[in-house]
Amino acid sequence: MAIELLADTEALKVGMNMEEQGLKFYEEMMKKVESEATRSLLASLAEAEREHFKTFSDLHRQLSGEMSAVGWALDEELRQYLGSLIETGVFYLVSDVPDASVKDLSEEEALSVGIQAEKDSILFYREAVEKSQNLRGRQAFERILEEEKKHLVDLNQRLREVQGQ
Repeated sequence: MAIELLADTEALKVGMNMEEQGLKFYEEMMKKVESEATRSLLASLAEAEREHFKTFSDLHRQLSGEMSAVGWALDEELRQYLGSLIETGVFYLVSDVPDASVKDLSEEEALSVGIQAEKDSILFYREAVEKSQNLRGRQAFERILEEEKKHLVDLNQRLREVQGQ
């Protein structure tokens, strides 16, 4: 899929997709991990993803009727990056995930997938803030970008705890 232009409403759809995948991933991992501390973190992250999805969904509905077809001009690197997100899904981009099902990930592997996914989300939302043509869209992307940064810190901290560092 070649992406030449991406309108704010389309960026919101990408964000909705990322948040929905994050929600499903964190909920699935909550069922699997034994550690109460990790389950609690995953539950918190799942709730945040649910709220982010709702934010983007509501804003997409509001903006769909009022936005023009003006899109973001994308350079080749960003075009390839967004294509990867759309085609494979942000939570499945990590190259070191074993071939086994996501359900078979260890607690440490699940945290690592979450870390990589949050990093990818941060990159996307940073671009969205920079390229957004709509004030409400930019503000939503900025707020969620800051929350994703906190998620990354929380996941990194929990991974260090699991690894005994």
